[in-house]
Amino acid sequence: MSDLQTDLACIDAAALMPIVRAVLNDPSAKNTDWRFHAYGHSLDDVYGLAGSIFRFAGTAQRGDRVTPWAAVFKIVRGAATPDDPASPDNGAREREAYRSGILSTLSGVRAPRCYGVTSLPSGAYGLWLEEVVEDLGHQWPAERYVLAARHLARFNGASLAGPNAPAFDWLSRSPLREVVREMAAGVRRLNDAQDHAIVGAVFSPEARATLLELLDRIEPWLDRLDQLPQALCHWDAHRANLISRTGANGEPETVVLDWAALGWGPLGAELSKILSQTVNFFGVTPEALPALDRAMFVAYLDGLRDTGWRGDEAAVRFGHTAASSARLIVRVASALDLAFNDRARAAYERSAGVPFAAIAAKFRATLPYYLALVDEAARLESV
Repeated sequence: MSDLQTDLACIDAAALMPIVRAVLNDPSAKNTDWRFHAYGHSLDDVYGLAGSIFRFAGTAQRGDRVTPWAAVFKIVRGAATPDDPASPDNGAREREAYRSGILSTLSGVRAPRCYGVTSLPSGAYGLWLEEVVEDLGHQWPAERYVLAARHLARFNGASLAGPNAPAFDWLSRSPLREVVREMAAGVRRLNDAQDHAIVGAVFSPEARATLLELLDRIEPWLDRLDQLPQALCHWDAHRANLISRTGANGEPETVVLDWAALGWGPLGAELSKILSQTVNFFGVTPEALPALDRAMFVAYLDGLRDTGWRGDEAAVRFGHTAASSARLIVRVASALDLAFNDRARAAYERSAGVPFAAIAAKFRATLPYYLALVDEAARLESV
């Protein structure tokens, strides 16, 4: 039996009872039946990873009434890092974030409520989370991305480092330096890829030169990012982790999933992830990216001002463009890995349900946008 099967087998009626009562806010409720299935549009499926998110649902007896209930069960397998709790790889972070109460007092955005934490036989743990239903569907209109940028800025701006900032040792340091160091060697494969059919079709000689030059530029940029004012960041606010729903006041609110990377980062860096995967999986066209980026950045500045911030706009723009440049190193290395690895590419195509050639074409179409952000970061470096 696999770890996943063993972990799911331990969820029985007794284990569900406190969760059902928390979902219904009724200490006398008794679950009468339940079922579960794999849930959501997690990118785990796209990258061929084992599923880790499930929807449990059923009914419960409440006096003489039968009431439906549902909760999302997220299995977290990453190991804790007690010798380095601020490591971006600390697998205990999301559990600690919920236990601390910090996620119930967020400004600007919301996190799903947590109904409980379950220790699992494999050594993993499971989070029982509120099921949040998307109001707008899979493809957001451009204005919803713009509003999300403003909401994220309110979250960042309300948590700028200062005397009243959270002091938990498990809050992550910026993940950018570590992922760049891990992925830089993958980008250097461009040196030997001039004759590769897929790589040659995606990366022009000029793009290859810019990307290889970026590897020499990025460390000083990361140093400067560390010196800018720091705020709490989600660090993984791409579209698959964002849900639009109508709040109790009738206004749209942005619910953000997956708080495993919560930690410190410069203003502007949060925007570096929000458009990730939107062209491949969420309907945004490549030609829409530059204008959408500009509109989102204006909204992000407005969101910071909503919190009372009156800082340097150029520094925030550098935070966005330099962090986006670091992310581009990761994107390129990941794309090259698939291009060179026939087996991984075939698995990707089966899981994503999209020919890799189509994804490669979209990557090529979006590359000018990402390279423009690299050029902009270079201009802002000395501002």
